[in-house]
Amino acid sequence: MSAPVLELVDLTAGYGDNPIVRGFSARLYAGTITTLIGGNGAGKSTLLRAIYGANRWFSGQIVFAGRGNVFGAASASCRKAAAISRR
Repeated sequence: MSAPVLELVDLTAGYGDNPIVRGFSARLYAGTITTLIGGNGAGKSTLLRAIYGANRWFSGQIVFAGRGNVFGAASASCRKAAAISRR
C-alpha cells in the first residue's frame, strides 16, 4: 500500500484548555473512504476541527502528504486539500 495522505499520530485536541480527544492515531489513504463513528460528545467534531485548524490541538502530530508538521502548519495544508477535494 502507498504512503498515507493524512496521518494523525497520538493527537490530543480540545477547546480552550480542555482536551476532549486524547491520543488519537489514524492513517488515511488516497482512494479510500474513511468514517469516524462515535456517540454524542465522543469528540468526532472536535477531532475534525483540530485537523482543519479551527480547534486547538495540544500534542501529537499531523502528517499531510508526507510532510510532518506539528502545531498549525498541517492545518493550512489540510484546509487547502479540503477545498480541492470538494470540487
